[in-house]
Amino acid sequence: MANPAFVQVVSNGSNAVTLTVTAGNGLIINTCYDSALTITSVTVSGNSNATSVRDDTDATNSETASTHQLSNITSGGSVTVTANGIASSGSGGIIVTEVSGQDTTNMIDNSGNAHAGQVQNAPGTGTDAVTSTNLTTATNNALIHAVTWNDSAGQTAVASAGTGYTRRLNNVTLQFAKTSTEDKTLATAGAVAGTFTYSANESCITQAVGIKPGATGNAASSDGSGLATATGASSAAVPASSDGVALATAVGAAADSADASSDGVGLATAVGAAAADVVATSDGVGLASGEGISTATAVMTSDGVGVAQAVGQASSTGAADASSDGVATADATATSTAAADASSDGLGDAQAVGIDSSQQAPAITVVPAIDVGSGGTNPRPSSWQRRAERRRRELEMDDEEIAQMAKTAIAQISRDYIARLQAVIR
Repeated sequence: MANPAFVQVVSNGSNAVTLTVTAGNGLIINTCYDSALTITSVTVSGNSNATSVRDDTDATNSETASTHQLSNITSGGSVTVTANGIASSGSGGIIVTEVSGQDTTNMIDNSGNAHAGQVQNAPGTGTDAVTSTNLTTATNNALIHAVTWNDSAGQTAVASAGTGYTRRLNNVTLQFAKTSTEDKTLATAGAVAGTFTYSANESCITQAVGIKPGATGNAASSDGSGLATATGASSAAVPASSDGVALATAVGAAADSADASSDGVGLATAVGAAAADVVATSDGVGLASGEGISTATAVMTSDGVGVAQAVGQASSTGAADASSDGVATADATATSTAAADASSDGLGDAQAVGIDSSQQAPAITVVPAIDVGSGGTNPRPSSWQRRAERRRRELEMDDEEIAQMAKTAIAQISRDYIARLQAVIR
C-alpha cells in the first residue's frame, strides 16, 4: 500500500478557492460559516462534487463547521473549489488540503466512519485540551487530518499543534473564525483524536478524519505491448499479456509466480527468487526456466517442442521430465543430483549431464533410442519386470528381494544405455 501524505493547503475568507492539483490525489475541504446557512454542494471544477463527511454546530456562537472530501482528482491542473450555499463574503471561510497516496475509492478510513468532531465553549489551556474526541481507524498508516476553528468573540487564543502532530495552517483568520490545521500518520490502526493546545480559554469547533492508504500494483497490458514487472516485492504475481508479446518478470521477490502467455510467444522467468514456480506454455514454443533459485520446478510442454530445464539450481535434487511423445529431450544440468526420465514411447532421450556440478551440458541432438538388451531400435523397457515376475513365481521370492533385483537390473541397463548414447552424441 501507498501511505497517504500531506501535499499542500490553501485557504480563503470566502466560499471558494483556486489551486493547482495533481490527478489521482485527494482533497479534504473544511469550511466554517454562519449556522443560519446551509451548504448545498461542494464543487471541484472539472471533477466530481466533494462528499459530505460531517457537520458540527456551535449554537452559542451560531457557527457551523463542515468537512467534505474528494477521494480522487480525475482532472488535475488549476481547479476551483466552491462551497455552494454560503455567500461569497461576510459569512465564512474555506480550507482545502491536498493529499497523495490515499485510497481513491473512499479515502475516509473504516468504511467512511473514521471521523470525529465536537464543540467546546470552554476547553481550557491544558496540553491537548482542544480535541475532536476519538475517531477509529481500521488501516495501519492512516493519515489523521485535524482542523480547529476558534469562533469566539475575541479570538485571542493562539493554537499550537497537538502532541505528535505537524501544524500545516497556522492561526489564519477567515471571516468569523481563526483556524489551524495539522496532520500525523497513525502507524497502528485504532482510536485517535485530533488535538490542539490553546493559549486562552476560548470557544472552538474541532474536527478530524482518518485518511485511508491506497493500494498499488503492476499488471501487463491486454495487448501484450506492455511489460509487467514487480521488483523487490515481498510477494508478487506477474502475468504476461494474453497474446504473449509481453515479458512477465518477477525480480528479487520473496515468493513469485511468473506465467508465460497462452500462445507461447512470451517468456516466463523468475529470477533470484527464494521460491519460484515457472510453467512453460501449452504449445511448447516458450521456454520454462528457473535460474539461480534455491528451489525450482521446470515442466515440459505437452507437444515436446519446448525444452524443460532446471539449470544451476541450489537444491540437491533437480528433476526434468521429457514430453509424452518423446520428441523433446529432458536436461538436468549442473545439479548435485539429477534425475531425467525417457518418454513413454521410447523415441526421446533423457539425459543427466554434468552431475558433478562442474560441467555444462553439451548441445543435445535427438537420436533414435537404443535397445541395450538386443542392439536393435525397438526397446522393451519393461522386460526386466517380466523376467522378475517369472523368477518370483519360480522361487517364490519376497517383495524386498524382487525390489533389489529390479534396482540392480536398472542400474546396469542405465550405465550401458548412457555409454551408448554418449558415443552416438560424440
